[in-house]
Amino acid sequence: MAQQQAEDSQSKQNSIMKDYDKVQDDFINLQVQVELKDEQILQLTQKQSDLSFEIEMLQGQIIELQQVNQLIREDTDSLSNDKLLLEEKLYNALKTKDNILDELAEAKSELFRINKCLEGFGENLTGVQKVLKQLKLTEQKLTTLKERCKEWVEKMTE
Repeated sequence: MAQQQAEDSQSKQNSIMKDYDKVQDDFINLQVQVELKDEQILQLTQKQSDLSFEIEMLQGQIIELQQVNQLIREDTDSLSNDKLLLEEKLYNALKTKDNILDELAEAKSELFRINKCLEGFGENLTGVQKVLKQLKLTEQKLTTLKERCKEWVEKMTE
């Protein structure tokens, strides 16, 4: 019986040792898993840090792009205003040109009339005086017209 108890005791001790070895293996496996999880946590923390840095950089770039966009809007508005002013100047210049052309046509017509007067001039002194008077008026108109042409050319070259 003592031998039976010794064998039972030995069997229990072997069973306990097997359980202890199994628990120790499980503990080592759990430690390895904890270390792996810790490594994963470190990697994820580093990735989070990297992503946070990238987000900050992107936010800075977004702000810069918004500023550039605002400058582009301002330049576009300024260019639109300049375009409107230039269109108005062009319209006024074309209107002035049309007026000058009308006055040139009138002067040409008057010169034609003076020519007709000169053809029928003969010895009529009053006719000569009329022609001289008309020539002076025409000369004044042409001088005025010349000044207006000069102004128009200056406006067009601005």
